[in-house]
Amino acid sequence: MDRNQIFDALINASSDGFIALDGQNRIRYINNTAINIFSANKKKLIDEKITKLSLLFRKSGILHKYIDNSSAKNRSCGEEKIPSKSGGEKAYFIKSFAIKNGIGLIFSNITRHNSMLDQLQNSEQHYKNMVEFLPEIVYQIDPKGLFTYLNQNVCCLGYTPEELLGKHFTTIIKATTTKQITRATVLPKYRGKSVGEKNAPKLFDERRTGERRTKYLEVKLIHKKDRNKKSSRNISFYGEVTSSGLYSAPLVNDKKKFLGTIGIIKDITERKIAEKEITILISAISQSIDGIAISDLSAGITYANEAFAIMHNCDTEQVIGTSVKEFLSGIEHKDFKAMLKEICSEGSWEGELRHFKYGVSLFPTYSSITLLKDESQNPAGILWVFRDITEQKETQEKIRASLKEKEVLLKEIHHRVKNNLQVISSLLRIQSGQIKNITVSEVFKETQNRIQAMALIHEKLYRSGDLANIDFSEYITSLTSNLYNSYRVLSNSIKMNIDVDNLFLNLDTAIPVGLIINELLSNSLKHAFPKKLTPSMNGNGQILVKLHVKRDNLVSYQKHDRLSQNKPFMLIVSDNGIGLPDDIDFRNCDSMGLQVVITLVEQLGGKIEMIRDYKQLKRINHKGKRLIGTTFKIEF
Repeated sequence: MDRNQIFDALINASSDGFIALDGQNRIRYINNTAINIFSANKKKLIDEKITKLSLLFRKSGILHKYIDNSSAKNRSCGEEKIPSKSGGEKAYFIKSFAIKNGIGLIFSNITRHNSMLDQLQNSEQHYKNMVEFLPEIVYQIDPKGLFTYLNQNVCCLGYTPEELLGKHFTTIIKATTTKQITRATVLPKYRGKSVGEKNAPKLFDERRTGERRTKYLEVKLIHKKDRNKKSSRNISFYGEVTSSGLYSAPLVNDKKKFLGTIGIIKDITERKIAEKEITILISAISQSIDGIAISDLSAGITYANEAFAIMHNCDTEQVIGTSVKEFLSGIEHKDFKAMLKEICSEGSWEGELRHFKYGVSLFPTYSSITLLKDESQNPAGILWVFRDITEQKETQEKIRASLKEKEVLLKEIHHRVKNNLQVISSLLRIQSGQIKNITVSEVFKETQNRIQAMALIHEKLYRSGDLANIDFSEYITSLTSNLYNSYRVLSNSIKMNIDVDNLFLNLDTAIPVGLIINELLSNSLKHAFPKKLTPSMNGNGQILVKLHVKRDNLVSYQKHDRLSQNKPFMLIVSDNGIGLPDDIDFRNCDSMGLQVVITLVEQLGGKIEMIRDYKQLKRINHKGKRLIGTTFKIEF
């Protein structure tokens, strides 16, 4: 085979079409590929003008585009569409070049290439759209660390992507974080060590060989508006960086060129806040003086703090995996099971429990148990909090014993005060028996009654279980009985009507109120019913004592309710005797008893009035009975 045959075979085997033209643009050679491209007959084309080959070259300017500029120094090329036999058009890349005594044309089919390019461009646009709407910041930087691409999510830092293009990566990093990730800080840690993927320094702008890859690097990002502020709080959010280096295709010598880095920054602010809160909670739990344990729903312990282990005289490792029940004393299996059921149904349980202290003793705790739930509000475990109340119990016992001693002492004091007052009363009675003057004897008797009224209060306190307050209804009953005996009044001659709320008064209030009632009752018994002046009243006399909480000051009130001395009260002492003369002012009379009453009312911060109006008297009558004698109304 000669040289020309070899050349012809090679040209015809090419996938590109080839045409050789002479100086007159006549076809001197055409290979088989070109014949197929133009659906032509080879014999008919030789020595014919190229314009007969296809309508493509009959178009104005097309032929000259590739022929006129095809000198040895100036080649022309371009894309053209040529009609195919099956219909439609195919795209070809045409290149012209000078050959001996003419021009050569090469036709390369790029239809499939263009189709793949279109698909690639569409795919690229598709992924670009996806990247634009990712919730993370997606970026690309060049080898100098300058941004070459940013998606729209960078707007969360106050920047538009265009503002950051050409800016260094550290523009969006807080200054303190920048120092931690620079080469000067990081690289010395890796000097002399492997710099492969696993141990590679976590840098954004690395200056070294090897694969550049960063995983899960946490940084603090800064907002645009806070960039120039010196505040330590100018953190927009925490970011987690994952990036990888971009390289050119390897050359013949297997060296790749570093083109930059592409990566994403994920917002982990909520996670960092949650981690901080969890760290604080764990620190608080671990340092708590209370024994804290977390268990599954069957009470199997999965976590216990140090205080829990110490209070049970064991190590933390011994606790994990055991049941909470193993640390409790005196609780039956069925009772413990019932407790767990209550916790799961009610959500919590509180109360006292007794615990084992391994190898030592038992101790009491105040236990607060809470059901833990997951994000879907399903039961996930149980939180057990135990507070050792051994010292508290011991203190309570000491206080209880001390209070008992003080109670006995107070009873003894009231008993002795009562006895001393009784002694004084007895001395006055003996002394009054030796006095012949009736007026002086009456003064002694009144004084004796006052002392008896005070002694009665101390006796009530001495005999009562409550050393702070006196049952005043019972006290008034006893006081009136003593006065009846003192003045030798028969109960069927003067009837006593007592209407008192269920009141409990302290000593400071009970003594002045008791003395006021004593004085007013004494006056009624002594002066309201003289037999000589009012024989018609004999046997029909009535005295009324009312002590009530003022109804206007109560939202809801029942007569049997126990009431303290902190309420405003109204006291009425009334009789149906002869009454005081109209010309006597009870505030300025010579009666020592009334002066004592007025003084005591002032001591209580109250007010007193004597009622003479019949309509007002009728409103305060006891059981509708008419009282027309003397009526005193006291509010305090």
